[in-house]
Amino acid sequence: MDIQVSETGNYILLRIEGKLDSTTSMEFGTIAESKAKEKPTNMIIDLSELSYISSSGLRIFLQLAKIVKQNGTKLFLAAMQGQVKEIFDLAGFTPYFSIVNSVDEASSRMGNESR
Repeated sequence: MDIQVSETGNYILLRIEGKLDSTTSMEFGTIAESKAKEKPTNMIIDLSELSYISSSGLRIFLQLAKIVKQNGTKLFLAAMQGQVKEIFDLAGFTPYFSIVNSVDEASSRMGNESR
């Protein structure tokens, strides 16, 4: 798994490549949660290169949702691909996240959504 972090004026962008499973979710969780807590701001997670997510990876997303809700900020999941989307759907998580087709769409919706 590879994680890239970049920051703009109004959001943090995390790009995940590879698999988010029991061996990699702790690393992702540590990075994502620390970014969400240290500088409360909107967050976009680019999932275009994420090929698999396990239940331990899903738990990280629930924790992030809780953090951004407490911060009063927004979290967008962008470019979610087939198998990952299916896992979110099967777990019943889809309605709890702002899922968009691209990072650009998430960026443009930052000011228009109150989640």
